[in-house]
Amino acid sequence: MPTPTASQRRGASDRRCNLRAPAGVLSPGRPTRRALATPTQEVAFMRRLFAPLCVFVALVALPTVAAAAPVPFDVMANTSLVKFESEAPVENITGISTEASGKLLVDRAAPTATTGTISIPVASLRTGNTTRDGHLQSADWLDAGKHPNITFAITSVRLDGEGALVNGASGRKGTVTGTLTIKGTAKTVSAPIEVSYLAASEKLKKAYIKGDVVRVKARFDVTLADYGVKAPDHIAGVKVADTVAISVAITAASGE
Repeated sequence: MPTPTASQRRGASDRRCNLRAPAGVLSPGRPTRRALATPTQEVAFMRRLFAPLCVFVALVALPTVAAAAPVPFDVMANTSLVKFESEAPVENITGISTEASGKLLVDRAAPTATTGTISIPVASLRTGNTTRDGHLQSADWLDAGKHPNITFAITSVRLDGEGALVNGASGRKGTVTGTLTIKGTAKTVSAPIEVSYLAASEKLKKAYIKGDVVRVKARFDVTLADYGVKAPDHIAGVKVADTVAISVAITAASGE
């Protein structure tokens, strides 16, 4: 009896296992004619083949959304006010400055990341008494000659609630912490704040304000001795308290 060839043995194995090659697939040793696909089948096949590629290309083509960068806001001296109050038995002393300057870096989407520095010229402090103003600027008091500016550098901001600054929303409360420098001495200070925000508008332009506007109000106490300021018994005949209340209302605009 002749020995079966290899292809005959495979064919016999397929028949025993009831195996059959799918239509259009050539089985080894058993030449068959491949079935021709219809045009509809060809189109469906091409769609299945290229669909993942089309999705990939579409995703790559999507524009990348860049993270919002902090925007510089310049402090507006003409709409900002810094005030200090010293209680005294006979007459309270109140002084103001309308010459604040500085820059804030504000990310509207992440306002707690705000940084910046505000500066007040000592020579700009006015109490309504020129003699008293001269004493404030003297070496015994704030020493404007050696230390011409009082500065506050923001190190952290916390706000009630979450999310971005909302256009038109006012009085969002929180806490600001920073470094207050008076007469060359720097101390960390935290103060409650209220923040308001206005987006650029025609109304602001009519008020000669360009860009977005941020308004910040704060109030805190300063102990003069902590900054090397020894309050004299009297300034222009008025006794001065060692603790001074500071209130700040700063307006800053992006100018865009």
